[in-house]
Amino acid sequence: MNDIKYPAPARKSGTQGDVYVSFKIDSLGKLKDVNILHDVANGCGKEVLRVLTKMPPNFIKEGDDARYILPVKFRLGDTALEQGNPLQLPDGKMLSEIVVRGYISDIRIR
Repeated sequence: MNDIKYPAPARKSGTQGDVYVSFKIDSLGKLKDVNILHDVANGCGKEVLRVLTKMPPNFIKEGDDARYILPVKFRLGDTALEQGNPLQLPDGKMLSEIVVRGYISDIRIR
C-alpha cells in the first residue's frame, strides 16, 4: 500500500478520519467482494479502492475465503482525532491499520 496518496480535495478541506474496507480472498489469492464499509468522503474511500485493486495476488497468504477488514486512517499533520462513537463492523479478521499522513503544505494553490 505504499502507493496510497492523501487525496488533494481531502487535504484542502481538512478531511480526516478512518476508511474501513472489507474484502475476501479466494483460493488463488485474488481479492473479491471489495466494499467500503465506512468512508470519510472527499476521495479517501476511492483512493483506498484504487490502491487495493492494484495489490498483487497473495499479498495476504491465507486464501480461506474469510472476510478481512482493513482500517485506513487519514490524518493531517500531527493532529489527533477525538474518539467518537465506535463503528460497528461485521465479523471478519481485522488487519493492521494503515495510516496515511497528509500535510497542508502538500497543497499547491495556483
